[in-house]
Amino acid sequence: MACEKCTTTPDVPATSRVIVTAAHRYMLDKIRLCYGKTFPMTSSENWVELRVDLNTFLKGCAASTQFTETELRNIVLLPLEDQEAFSPEVLHRAKTFESWYHLHQAVDLKHVLDNKSILTHFQPIADTQNGKLVAYECLSRGIRQDGSVYPPHLMFQDARRTEMISNLDRQCRLTALRSASKAGVDCLVFINFTPSAIYNPEYCLADTVQAASELNFDPANIVFEVVESDRIDSVDHLREIFDYYKARGFKIALDDVGSGYSSLNLIARLKPQIIKIDMELIHGIDHDSARQVIVQSLVNIAREIGAKVLAEGVETYQELETVRNMNIDLVQGYYLGRPAPVPTRPQGF
Repeated sequence: MACEKCTTTPDVPATSRVIVTAAHRYMLDKIRLCYGKTFPMTSSENWVELRVDLNTFLKGCAASTQFTETELRNIVLLPLEDQEAFSPEVLHRAKTFESWYHLHQAVDLKHVLDNKSILTHFQPIADTQNGKLVAYECLSRGIRQDGSVYPPHLMFQDARRTEMISNLDRQCRLTALRSASKAGVDCLVFINFTPSAIYNPEYCLADTVQAASELNFDPANIVFEVVESDRIDSVDHLREIFDYYKARGFKIALDDVGSGYSSLNLIARLKPQIIKIDMELIHGIDHDSARQVIVQSLVNIAREIGAKVLAEGVETYQELETVRNMNIDLVQGYYLGRPAPVPTRPQGF
């Protein structure tokens, strides 16, 4: 059963008081100066109490540039009801000014999550040697209330800022599976996941596994991929997630290999079945000997551990020919096909 963080969208509570504390006294002085004449205020040396609804306070701050990003991370706001006492029991509600502000501004994200307003696009992945379709990567797009596309990088950035990443990551995984099933995809499907969104695989991933079973997906046809450039706080935790997926028959891919400083360590410890080489190494590889040497080294390492190699971001025929001559197994990129709501066959061979 999914946890609360995976299934609910937090909101700014409607309250009548806000207690403000800060890492440095001058920040409290700044609060007094900026809002002392706007809202009723009580203060002491170490805290300020504003008689105002937190939503109203945050709305008034929306256009303000009076606080730096560092200050917003070091000022803490605690919303209280009118007669509610300040006590240890209410401290769990306290968040940084920055956290409350981002939550107040996250209207688009809340709409996407509350309405499951996520669209899956499919990008083809081909066999490098013969051009045959091998897989689709499922890429998520949020749809705002006005019908416009919520760019993925902004959507996931907002989710991380507001502690809604677990909910978003879960909904994207489930939507990808259902969309692939509805589209009649009968090849491999690559589905991204964010390690920081998963607290315990047994709980956080159970409904993903259940959905795959209910949709009659062969686990061997599903590849869960983790973005190597995403912040990985614990390799042991990530390996636990990998082991959970592998034990149930799913395949595992490590994405963006070569983009960070820890690729080789992650490959050694996680032993993914598929290694996706970062597109920055593939761009211009046909006329860059340094890129060729690095990529060939990654291919050799993959061969040693029995992993397949996928080149991402192929945009020209010359790049395709180069990675083909390097005996890379799979290829993906705009030259073969862009992400689209309806699965398309790879082009360019």
